[in-house]
Amino acid sequence: MKYLCHTGDRPFTILNVTDIHAKLDYFTEGNLEGDILRHTVKELTERCRPDLITFTGDMTTDDDREIYRLLAEYIDSFDIPWAPVLGNHDNQLGDTEARAIGEILMSQKNCLFDVGDPVLGCGNYTVGVKKNGKPLMGLLFMDTHDTFDVPMCDRTRSSWGEITKSQEAWYREKVAEMKKEGFDSSLLFVHVPLYQYTSAAEEIFTCDLESSEEAYFDYPESYIKKNDAFLFGINYEGPSAPLRDNGFFDVLAVEDHTRHVLCGHNHVNTSSVNYRGIRLTYGLKTGVGSYRRDHLNGGTVIEITDGGFNVRHEYVNADACKDK
Repeated sequence: MKYLCHTGDRPFTILNVTDIHAKLDYFTEGNLEGDILRHTVKELTERCRPDLITFTGDMTTDDDREIYRLLAEYIDSFDIPWAPVLGNHDNQLGDTEARAIGEILMSQKNCLFDVGDPVLGCGNYTVGVKKNGKPLMGLLFMDTHDTFDVPMCDRTRSSWGEITKSQEAWYREKVAEMKKEGFDSSLLFVHVPLYQYTSAAEEIFTCDLESSEEAYFDYPESYIKKNDAFLFGINYEGPSAPLRDNGFFDVLAVEDHTRHVLCGHNHVNTSSVNYRGIRLTYGLKTGVGSYRRDHLNGGTVIEITDGGFNVRHEYVNADACKDK
């Protein structure tokens, strides 16, 4: 486990960015989408003053290692520790290419990424946050892979990636290590939402949330079935989660250590809900690459204190770059 040390009374602050879907021309002068990305990340870092930047996947859609190198150099230029996980697009060319991408990330001096055991995928690792020398919070980063085939009744269907049984064993082992070192709780970062994001959405939201007219800060009460579980945000689409429940969430519940799961993947979902004692949050999409809603741009902030943690989205106006 790698460690980050924090001092003083200020909360340990994590800024999460996600689903950038960068292209090579983002890094050429005058490219609008690239300018929006740089404006967004710069604004977030100045506003939030993070101690750690996390990245919940899909750095690019294109099959070009140069994009990863340029993006990694850009994130590293803030001189802030950063810890990414790979998304389904980052995994789409298979294990060998994913590990090559991982090596590019690891070449940056501030990047905490670890390719890890190839049996588990690429990028399963842990970070321990200490405050004034004492354990504060454990952080787990896990690879949710690309799609896979699932037998369903009389046919096979393609499903979004999931945490495998070998990763489940790894999780138990790492949590045991954290407990032994005095880390009483942890946060989990993944790209693809767990199956239970679907279960939570079915319990909390009405079936059709599609509405281009609602501002991101205005959630009609009719959209929400159970206000005690709903915390904030909105879902503009159904969760793109695995088709089956493989039992990993039950492991989280039994271990009673991970208090919060943060994912990416669904670019237009921003909800944060309590489900069976664990908070499930979508990271706010960063930048304007791939499908999006114009008002959903920014990042997600987690502030960790001695008493727990707080989560919020920080919105950045993407239009600020358009008239320059």
